[in-house]
Amino acid sequence: MPMRGVRSSTWTGRHMDWKTAPEEYAAITFHADYLSDCKWETTIAMRVPVGVPSGVYGLMIDNQLGTDTILFYILPVFDLQPPF
Repeated sequence: MPMRGVRSSTWTGRHMDWKTAPEEYAAITFHADYLSDCKWETTIAMRVPVGVPSGVYGLMIDNQLGTDTILFYILPVFDLQPPF
């Protein structure tokens, strides 16, 4: 499950429950080990071409419900051979 109630820069420490002071909390985090199998079917997939430079990219999704951009990152590949 996602981690809810991530403290923001306005967090005072007086409230430990995000529901009592939502203005002090600013995010929900999703990590690979937080998500159980939701059994969602794949609705879209893409291959990133070899040689695409590192950076932040956006996949634009447009359908009858609306338009959205899903951000993703391309990172350089390092050959991490011991010793590090």
